[in-house]
Amino acid sequence: MSKRVWIVGGSGALGAVLRGLLRERGHAVCWTYRTRAEGADEGAIALDVRDVPAVEAAAKTARDKLGGLDAMVYLAAIGTTQPGSFLSLDDVTPEAWDEFSAINLRGAFFATRAFSRVCDGAGGNVVLAGSIDGHKPVPASVPYAATKGALEAMVRSLSKEFGPKNIRVNALAPGVLDGGLSAVLPKRLVDDYLSHDALSRRGTLREAAEVFAYFAVENSYVTGRSVAVDGGL
Repeated sequence: MSKRVWIVGGSGALGAVLRGLLRERGHAVCWTYRTRAEGADEGAIALDVRDVPAVEAAAKTARDKLGGLDAMVYLAAIGTTQPGSFLSLDDVTPEAWDEFSAINLRGAFFATRAFSRVCDGAGGNVVLAGSIDGHKPVPASVPYAATKGALEAMVRSLSKEFGPKNIRVNALAPGVLDGGLSAVLPKRLVDDYLSHDALSRRGTLREAAEVFAYFAVENSYVTGRSVAVDGGL
């Protein structure tokens, strides 16, 4: 059965692969972007996830474009090696901490709540992009790892809140992939990760997208979980 999926932060590498995969399988997709819209189509919606009223408006726009919503995937994030990511503890500022929280955590909460308000009581799936950095003790930027770890705790709480509405809420924690944010990780860090990985290789964006797609359109019973997609790291 065709599903209607809203991808928040769908302009990145993983988002583009996920959009294509879902559409290949006959699902309808709306997606948001913040500063760029490479490959923009009729499903693209401009959105700054730090703006809560805008998030709520975007959910309604996505619902109206697709005639309803069955799933929401949250991929918006500040990565660990982007400008201002502050890998050194001494470089972390209050403003940087707040920015990580606003995009990686607060935005995910308000997007989830907005989805729950527009899915017309039919239930559905919420899939939030976590990270191996917030799932296991690995070398990582503290603000990034903290927000991704908090995301997993939020998922557990939201699953109880939304269970009566038949909304399943889960987080997926990718490991080192062959594109997206992983592409700019220092080689020494990638080598360290892969030396502990059961499969001893990067995952592909397609492999990660397959898992996100399953949880968005196929999952009917799993909720409140954080699932590592990391090749056994």
